[in-house]
Amino acid sequence: YRRWLQKRNLSADFLGNFNFNNDTVTTNSGGCTTAFGYCGTGNSIADFLLGYYNNASTFEPGPFSPAGTAGNLNQYRFTYFAPFVQDDWKVSNRLSLNLGLR
Repeated sequence: YRRWLQKRNLSADFLGNFNFNNDTVTTNSGGCTTAFGYCGTGNSIADFLLGYYNNASTFEPGPFSPAGTAGNLNQYRFTYFAPFVQDDWKVSNRLSLNLGLR
């Protein structure tokens, strides 16, 4: 039995993700020109770590809010039951079975 409670104020607690799609990264041997004045490394994760990104955005989902709208102060409560049965059976002096079922 496990009980889990999560309280979060989604208007002040931001989670995010990073999408790497190389939209603003151009690399070639003859030099390059971009709107932001950099050529990039050719690796989207390296570009992100070096600060070569041009925007960031956040989204705050709520558990029962319509898609595309921001959430609010939410409390999530989950109850998780996972019964477990275990038995040890000694078949012979050299063989024992340890059986478990969840």
